[in-house]
Amino acid sequence: MDPWAGVAKEKKNKNISTEDVYSYFRQQRQIAKENETRIVVQRKITYAVKERNYETYNYIHEDVGFNSEDDEEQSDTLSSILVRAMRRKEKRREIEEIRKIKQFEEEKKKIEEEKKQCLEAKRKHGDKLRELREAHQLRVLKEQEWRSREVRIARQNKLVEEFLKKKLLQRYFKQFRSLLVIKRENFIKARNHYRLKIVRKAFAKIVVNRDQELIRRDEMATNFYHICIIKKCFTIWKQMFTQDIRVFSVTPKAMEERRKQLEIAAVHYNALTLRRCVWVWKWWAVDEHLHRRTQIQHAKDHHRRFKIFKAL
Repeated sequence: MDPWAGVAKEKKNKNISTEDVYSYFRQQRQIAKENETRIVVQRKITYAVKERNYETYNYIHEDVGFNSEDDEEQSDTLSSILVRAMRRKEKRREIEEIRKIKQFEEEKKKIEEEKKQCLEAKRKHGDKLRELREAHQLRVLKEQEWRSREVRIARQNKLVEEFLKKKLLQRYFKQFRSLLVIKRENFIKARNHYRLKIVRKAFAKIVVNRDQELIRRDEMATNFYHICIIKKCFTIWKQMFTQDIRVFSVTPKAMEERRKQLEIAAVHYNALTLRRCVWVWKWWAVDEHLHRRTQIQHAKDHHRRFKIFKAL
C-alpha cells in the first residue's frame, strides 16, 4: 500500500519537511519494536521523499506480513503526519511570503528615500551650480570693469607721457642747438690743436733724427780713426818686435820702458772706454727723455680728445 496516496490526492505538488519525516521514523520504529515477536517474511519498504531540489531514500522499517489492519492504521497515521507537515509547511510559506512582502515594502521605502535623497542632492547641486554661475558672472563683470578701468588709466597715462615728451622737446631744443654750436667750435679747436701738435712732434722727430745721425757719423769717424791708429801701432810694433827682439828680451831698461808704455796704454784705453760709455749713456738718456716726453704728450692729447668727445 502506498503511504503517500491520500496526501497526493488532496494536495498535489507539495513537499515534505525533514522534521516530519524524522517524527514519522520514530513512530515506525516504535511499531517495529512491538512487532518483533512475530515471525514474518522480511521485506524492505522504500519511500521516496522529495524536498525542493534533492531526493532522499529512507529505509524506514521491516514490515510484518500483509496484515490489512496494520496497513490501514499505518496509512492513517502517515496521512495525519503528512497533513500536519503540509499545514506547517503552508504556514511557514505564508510567514515567508509575509516576510518577503515586508522586506519588499522596506526595500520600496528605502528606494523612495534614496530617490528623495537623490532629488534633494540634485536640488542642492542645482542651487550650488546656480550660486557658482552667479558668482562667476559677478566675477566676470568685476573683471571687465577692472580691465576697462585699467585701459582708461593706461590711455590717460599715455596721453600724459606724450604731452611731457613734447614739452621736454620744446624746452631743451634751444639748449641742444647751443650745444651743437659749442660742439662744432670745440671740434674746430681740437682739429687745429691736433694739427699743431703733429707739426711740433714731426719737427722734434726731425731734430732728434738729425742729432742721432750726426752722432752716428761722428762715432763712425772716431771708430775708423781709432782703428787706423791701432792698425798703425800694431804694424810698427810688429816691425820693432821682429827687428830688435834681442833688445826687448835682454836689457832690463828696455823691459822697464816697455812695461811703462803698456801701463800708459792701459790707462789710456780705460779712459777712452769710459768716455765712450758716458757718451753713449748721455745720448741714450736724452733719447729716452724725448721718447718719454713724446709718450706723455700723446697721453695728454688722447685724454683731451676723450674729454672733448665725452663733453660733446
